[in-house]
Amino acid sequence: MVSYRLVGFMATPAPVPVRQSERRARTRARVLDAAYRVFSSEGYHGATLDAIVAEAGVSKGALYYNFDSKQDLFHALLEERLAARSAEIRAEPDAARPPELTPERWAARAMDAMHFDREWNVLFWEFACVAARQREPGRRLAEQLRSFRSGAAVEMQRMMEDAGIDSSVPYERLARIVAAVANGIALDALLEVGESSEAEARATMATAMALLWRGTASISNEPGGHDER
Repeated sequence: MVSYRLVGFMATPAPVPVRQSERRARTRARVLDAAYRVFSSEGYHGATLDAIVAEAGVSKGALYYNFDSKQDLFHALLEERLAARSAEIRAEPDAARPPELTPERWAARAMDAMHFDREWNVLFWEFACVAARQREPGRRLAEQLRSFRSGAAVEMQRMMEDAGIDSSVPYERLARIVAAVANGIALDALLEVGESSEAEARATMATAMALLWRGTASISNEPGGHDER
């Protein structure tokens, strides 16, 4: 309901106060956006909380109200990225998939729809090296990636069952294979020099996905193929 107050002879709507929860959400979003910009320009190691605060235009107290540390900021950024990618996957339930398309054409379409963010990939690998040497960040990073793969496994199972395939390989394992291949190809693309590196990475990943699809279907159709779980 909109409240009104009288000004002279005119009734004007009174300003609606911004809820504290909304202000906090906006501040949190500003800090995350600023953190990504600073991380991208300075690297994870080079970025400082002072620089992030200055970029966001907030107080240090506001930053600490939302995040415990620089590591906590990165984990929050990763959570956003993984959630966005999961939403993209779920948003295409009616997209044509094998057997309507060949696995190769389906995989090529899937790769064309993906955005390759070089800065984010550099940042991810830099933080992964930090997390691998420290127990708590490593545990938390592994948990985030495991949760994402679990969601991807559910979508993979739905896709394959829609295509009439009952995989003898656990879908969690298939999702881990896809993630490992994607990470390796992304790392190669970062190290390669030339404008064609991203295109080649997309083509390589599409080939890998098509081979995985055909291989899974082939194994599942073999006699005794469903005993490997």
